[in-house]
Amino acid sequence: MTHLKHCGSLALLVMLTMFLLNPSIPLRAQDGTNPPPQPGLVPDLTGLNSAQAAAQLNRNSLVLGNVFTVNWTATSPIPPNLIGPGGQSVTPGQVLPLGTPVDIAISRTPNAALVYDDNDITLINYAGVPLDIGNVSFSNLDGPSIASFAANRWGSSLRENRCMQLWSVGRNGPKAVEGCQFIQGWLTTTNVAEHFWTGNNGATQFQVVQNNLLMGVCVIAAQRCDFHLEAAGTPSDEVNYIYLAYTTDRLIIMNNSSDQWMPLVGTVLVNNVVAQPGVPLAIGDPTLYGNPVVYGRIDRLAPSQCLYFTNGTPADPNTPQPCDVLTRLDLAPNTIFWAAAFEIDAVTRDRNSTCPAATPGRLTICAMPR
Repeated sequence: MTHLKHCGSLALLVMLTMFLLNPSIPLRAQDGTNPPPQPGLVPDLTGLNSAQAAAQLNRNSLVLGNVFTVNWTATSPIPPNLIGPGGQSVTPGQVLPLGTPVDIAISRTPNAALVYDDNDITLINYAGVPLDIGNVSFSNLDGPSIASFAANRWGSSLRENRCMQLWSVGRNGPKAVEGCQFIQGWLTTTNVAEHFWTGNNGATQFQVVQNNLLMGVCVIAAQRCDFHLEAAGTPSDEVNYIYLAYTTDRLIIMNNSSDQWMPLVGTVLVNNVVAQPGVPLAIGDPTLYGNPVVYGRIDRLAPSQCLYFTNGTPADPNTPQPCDVLTRLDLAPNTIFWAAAFEIDAVTRDRNSTCPAATPGRLTICAMPR
């Protein structure tokens, strides 16, 4: 198996060609890393992260459901940032209808707290690094009406050992709170639709959401709630490159990482001849493949997953490198875009990257910034 090392931010295009030693590589690796598919069987996801869990579920024709966050403790047998014991909604070993979602809970080390009473609520950062709060929101979970507040009204980042404060009554300034060295910002709102923590509307709980993920559920009567928030600049759970491997008649777009996602949203192929020459082709768009029924996401590949393009030879099941094929697109021989050099317009750079044409008798690998 060929390993291509990706350095730094992949500011430069990396291209590699090598001899194709074995033209009949099996569809799935036989090294034990990818267990054979068992349709409908719920795998044990303990010790995996969300991307790895999705790959395991998809391999068994199941899908990843909601992703929740629970507080990690030192007594846990599993390191933080992974799925702990009992952290999946369906017990391993059960057999479900194909396509059933399975929810997971990722254990995170608490690094933030909310301290509150009837009049005010304070968000405390005790992570030791700035926290990203631009995509954080709070809302009550019960009661006859919903009250919510978007943290971006405070700003996009909360510095270490500092706090943000929100008041439901008139106030001339913030108040001191234990554990907070400095009030970075504060607001007053008389809008009851933003008083998610007071319980005035009969609510007993509220939730903390970041980037559409549930980070914590807080009990209003407790008056303190600890949970995890992602730090500003935290390494992403997404790779920062696109990876392609191809021969003269086959090509895959593959997530070759072991524990990260590979998003394809916004990534387009240009100068292609699949539809019309020069017309951009959205490679992560399910409609390109006829909206097939897949157990996974065409626009966001989990580890080992790939999209498979061929020259229209339906009898050939083999991919240029072992991968879990989500969908396959057979093209007419005169529309094989990788027969010539082609460009990919990615979402993270202001110019296109170019991949070389396929070389007869060789395997070409092209990796470029996403």
